[in-house]
Amino acid sequence: PDTETPAIDQGQQANETPKNDIKAGFKVKVNFSASTWSTGQAIPQWVKGNSYTVKEVSGTKVLLDGIMSWINRKDVEILQTT
Repeated sequence: PDTETPAIDQGQQANETPKNDIKAGFKVKVNFSASTWSTGQAIPQWVKGNSYTVKEVSGTKVLLDGIMSWINRKDVEILQTT
């Protein structure tokens, strides 16, 4: 049978999206390997592994909504595209 699987489709789309294509509205997860914000300050343990919505993008940095902190693109994984 032809079963719709929107969650799986979203995951595949997010997995195939390069980090350079991150846009506002994307849902991202902070990598456990991330150590510093783009400002050089240490990232607290409670942030790592959690998901956040991207509020804004500027160059190689993304602004995480809710905690309003800038992080380098290389330190996040895309969970969901808009």
